[in-house]
Order: sequence, then structure tokens, then C-alpha cells
Amino acid sequence: MKPYIVQLEIDDRKSIVYCKDGAIYKGRCIGDCIVTNDDGEDEDGIRYQTNDGYEILLIDDDIESVKFID
Repeated sequence: MKPYIVQLEIDDRKSIVYCKDGAIYKGRCIGDCIVTNDDGEDEDGIRYQTNDGYEILLIDDDIESVKFID
């Protein structure tokens, strides 16, 4: 598994995030956070703001792939 949240956190370019559940988000990472996963355990995550202004929390297990936009 690639460390997608680290890539998104380090690279401040806009991106498209393709999630394993079929969701697609366009925007950029706006910071790190701690997210509780489905097993009730805390793990590193990111705060991602979409181009529409919505904020979501993501962990590596959520992400299928990432494409950075220049």
C-alpha cells in the first residue's frame, strides 16, 4: 500500500483522490489529523478540502489512488 496521506500532506498541489468506495474528491490537503478507523483504533489521517468547500477526513485505507494536478 502506498502512503497516500503522506503524499497528499507533503504536496500542496490540487489533487484528485479516488476512494475504494467509488467516491472521487477534487481539492487539496489542508492538514493532518487523527481518524478513528472501522476497528475503533486511532490512526494518522488528513483533512481534505474539496473544491466545493467541503471538508472530509481520509486515511490510507480509504484511498485507491491519487492524481496530482499541476
